[in-house]
Amino acid sequence: RPSMSRDDIIHRARAAILAYLGHGTTAIRTHVDIGTDIGLRVLDAVLAVRAEMAALCTVQVVAFSATPLTGPAGPHLVHVRLHPERAQDAARAERNAP
Repeated sequence: RPSMSRDDIIHRARAAILAYLGHGTTAIRTHVDIGTDIGLRVLDAVLAVRAEMAALCTVQVVAFSATPLTGPAGPHLVHVRLHPERAQDAARAERNAP
């Protein structure tokens, strides 16, 4: 997983969606891993493909934490995803926390 690039993930997600569409599926629910080893790369890639395919099908994405969100890196991952513009502030606060 850590070695997969964003482009690899996009290619695989797009191919999977097109295969589903070829069999008549127009609504998909998928689970993507997030965690310290892979970060949010898979989630971001799948969300990009979902936006690209929005006119053809509905894709529901569920983020599955491979590591506990309450662990040392968990709050930072969640905060960065929800507030990417404040990622540096979150990292600084985490380093300075007791």
